[in-house]
Amino acid sequence: MTRITIFCDETWNSPDLDEPTGIHKLQGAFLNDPSKGQVYAYFAGIGTDDRFDGSL
Repeated sequence: MTRITIFCDETWNSPDLDEPTGIHKLQGAFLNDPSKGQVYAYFAGIGTDDRFDGSL
């Protein structure tokens, strides 16, 4: 059995910030090794995407 964990940061948060978010710190504590039955995916906030200019 493989455990899959998905980490999603909030709107403007990304791992490039000076102070990492709690989600990014938590993701760093997990093992990402399919051979050991654990994988994860990290997704930065939608506001960090270059295609989003910030105006609605």
